[in-house]
Amino acid sequence: MAETYTAIGKLSNEKTVVLEKALPIKEGQVRVIVQPLSPKTGDFREKLAEIRNFLADSGYKNRTKTQIDADLTAERDAWDD
Repeated sequence: MAETYTAIGKLSNEKTVVLEKALPIKEGQVRVIVQPLSPKTGDFREKLAEIRNFLADSGYKNRTKTQIDADLTAERDAWDD
């Protein structure tokens, strides 16, 4: 049975895979199985809106500047103890 190799690469177009490292074979017909490593991501603004909607639906509330300043002051005051 022929040896198998696992490689990571990127599709540069619909027909071309560019491998990160060379394989120890020079030429010949090969079988290629493609497994996407990360899901297709949408537009940044769409993803940000999705996150904001999720947080709003969960009831999450951002801390105010006053709350953050109070937390920082309390943390820094604890350093002197």
